[in-house]
Amino acid sequence: MFKQLKVKSFKSVTDVEIKLKKLNLFLGTNSSGKSSVLQSILVLSQADKLNYKNDEMTTNTVLNGDFIRLGNYNEIKSKKATDDIQISLRDDNNVFKLSISRDIVYYDVNEHFFNKVKYISADRIGAKDVYPESFSEEQYFQSNGQYLFSFLQKNKKLSLNEDFVMNQDGSNTLLVELNYWLNKILDTKLKIEEIEQTDLVKVTYDVRGNIISNRPKNLGTGTSFIISILILCLGSQEGDVLLIENPELHLHPKAQSALTDFLIHIAEHNRQLFIETHSDHVFNAIRVAISRDQSDDKKNSQELFGINFVELDEEFKTLNHEIEVKGKGDVINPQDGLFDQFDNDLLRMLGL
Repeated sequence: MFKQLKVKSFKSVTDVEIKLKKLNLFLGTNSSGKSSVLQSILVLSQADKLNYKNDEMTTNTVLNGDFIRLGNYNEIKSKKATDDIQISLRDDNNVFKLSISRDIVYYDVNEHFFNKVKYISADRIGAKDVYPESFSEEQYFQSNGQYLFSFLQKNKKLSLNEDFVMNQDGSNTLLVELNYWLNKILDTKLKIEEIEQTDLVKVTYDVRGNIISNRPKNLGTGTSFIISILILCLGSQEGDVLLIENPELHLHPKAQSALTDFLIHIAEHNRQLFIETHSDHVFNAIRVAISRDQSDDKKNSQELFGINFVELDEEFKTLNHEIEVKGKGDVINPQDGLFDQFDNDLLRMLGL
């Protein structure tokens, strides 16, 4: 598990150091630097993959890879910093260091981690009647999630570790476990099958016992968005690093809270998560988990949760505040803009 992330001169992130936990939550207003923090990890992973394959490692190939395409050096280099772009991740045994100048890339590593990184962006694929099949394992976990349903079809009978499985029907296959969580979160189950003589897979849904067999798009975008996250997480391996943008998209608050419980379950089983969100329901679900941890006289939450509030200072430089939550979910160091809009609006309604 990575323990520390350092980023310098990368977009608005001029100099930030972040302590990492198993589930790392990034909160903040729009354009404050949340996405940039996640993107820095993806850039480091792209450099690691190029290094492993002995491919040409240039400023352009590092910044524009399989996960993200950020453009040229001038677009990404912080205007407020004089140093080159520097990104480093540290675990118990290694430090992965990347330095990017206009013309030179320096990457220092003793072993590789890129194959552990999986990412699903906010721009992920929505509801469709059919999804394309993939015949390359490298394609399965592309950032838009278009081949995740193909991964599910090919691996639906894959056996998961028993301690990872929550359903109680005696089966530990990927599809059964996915339907357990999908039913828990949205009261929905899915069926998936190949369409003969095509390179497509078909998905149908069972909503509260009613089969929707013709137009899955009628079910709404939120269902397909959440399934992509379930497949990504349940299809991961111990030690994987999972980056998820806006898991709350198109979901009712109740579903957002239940999805967060799922993400906590994933983090508790030796996966490291980086989650960017604008959802107070995701934040509050983690506060609930911390309060339960305290009441059960456990000390897991300090190792499990890293809550980061990201904002811009007067010079438009990204600052990171590590948010501390204790007791019954109490926020010890609240920040302006940390999900305080409800209280602000209430005061306005009361004329205060």
